[in-house]
Amino acid sequence: MRIYNGFTEAAKEIERDLWELGANTTTKSMQDKIGEFPTKELIGYQFQVPGSNYGEDILLLCDFLGWEHEKFSTYVSDELNERINGVPNPGKSWEVRRDEWEGYLHDGKFSYTYPERIWDPTNQFGHCYSVLKNDPSSRQAILQLYDKHKDFTNTGGRNRIPCSLTYQYLTRTSDSELKLHCIYTMRSCDFYRHWAYDMVLASEMLNYLASKLNWKSGNLIMQVGSLHAYHIDLEKRKIF
Repeated sequence: MRIYNGFTEAAKEIERDLWELGANTTTKSMQDKIGEFPTKELIGYQFQVPGSNYGEDILLLCDFLGWEHEKFSTYVSDELNERINGVPNPGKSWEVRRDEWEGYLHDGKFSYTYPERIWDPTNQFGHCYSVLKNDPSSRQAILQLYDKHKDFTNTGGRNRIPCSLTYQYLTRTSDSELKLHCIYTMRSCDFYRHWAYDMVLASEMLNYLASKLNWKSGNLIMQVGSLHAYHIDLEKRKIF
């Protein structure tokens, strides 16, 4: 497993890994869009970053990816608030990234949202809190996004299904104090369009739960079935 000191270091190394080690492949669907989508892909990719204390690293990350820092921070803040509070589908955070998300609205709603999955039928944050409060060494504090009953019928581009599968929270003692770690498992992650948002939001979710438990945040371990970049996005970076 790759261990990075921060988000920007992770971004630079992952981009290099995609270029040097990524395999060329073409998929027939992207979210709910049907077509031919040439990509470079790493499968079974795993890495670790600190879960907190990233400070100026977010600025450097946005600069490296060519993103607007204010837009990035606003979206993360709004989306985190909706996940914590269970805002109904479609919510408002998507409007910050309207150019990315508007095309996925159907009859005024998305096929799913993270807040919807986290809170349906109950608040999974609250469940994870109760599990860990009762037993800090538990391996059962799992927040799950993928639902086999809802998502099995939407494969092949019929409709969008969650890229994120689970967030598992584990508390272990390090340097004589309890630290809360998160193992974040994804089936699929688009490096240039979504990866940084997914990673930072996972860190913010970790920090939120750790603060509720009055523990310190530990590490975020991210494992991705398919970590990829589309040909069109690689061309913009003058890499492909």
